[in-house]
Amino acid sequence: MKEKKVAGYSFFQFENLSSFPTLEHFITTRHPLLDLRKEEGRERLKRVVGKRDIFTVNQVHGAQWVVVEENSSPSSFSEVRADALLTQRKGVYLGVKVADCLPVIFFDPEKEALALLHAGWRGIIQGVHLQVAQAMRNLFSSSYHQIIVGIGPGIGKCCFSVGGEVAKFFEEKERGEQNIGRKEGEFLINLKGFLFDELVDQGFDPHKIEVAPHCTFCEKDLFYSHRREGEKTGRFMLLASLKEGR
Repeated sequence: MKEKKVAGYSFFQFENLSSFPTLEHFITTRHPLLDLRKEEGRERLKRVVGKRDIFTVNQVHGAQWVVVEENSSPSSFSEVRADALLTQRKGVYLGVKVADCLPVIFFDPEKEALALLHAGWRGIIQGVHLQVAQAMRNLFSSSYHQIIVGIGPGIGKCCFSVGGEVAKFFEEKERGEQNIGRKEGEFLINLKGFLFDELVDQGFDPHKIEVAPHCTFCEKDLFYSHRREGEKTGRFMLLASLKEGR
């Protein structure tokens, strides 16, 4: 990943996606004026990135997805319960808010199609990433091998300790066991590794998947973390847009 300054704010971008002229994307960082849980933070972000509409949904830690159509309006999505947005519409942003869960982007440069996912452990177990991939194939005729993936900053295996009940969900998956560590009676889940492995198993090109090295729990100066700070913590956001006029 690489850091980029915009209007005095620090953002991150994926190296593997930053070279495409048809795509614009940012990952915000911890800043009191850009807490994306708050309306004023979202309005400020909109001004920073060019006053374009930002589509978000009411994220529920599941595997439901929605499509942003040409006639869709952001206000109609605010109460939609889902964890992923898909589109081929240009000139608007999709956004997912996170604070330990993984923000994930799928970009098909051939079909100019885009999807953003909020992938927490519950959504990953339900296969949100696999369902969105299938939806892109069905809706946009995307080929898995052509999709460029960015798996953003989230809680790392170093810090995501869970009890046996949660670990069992992963142990039952084909790629689960190799992404579970054990330390002092606790289970440590590698969400990024599990996501990566399942996508590769489906036919995604491993060389087209970039995984952010950042752990949101460890890096308290850079990112909000729900596990570290509880309900009071803010949210950062992955947002992306297909550019117009290309």
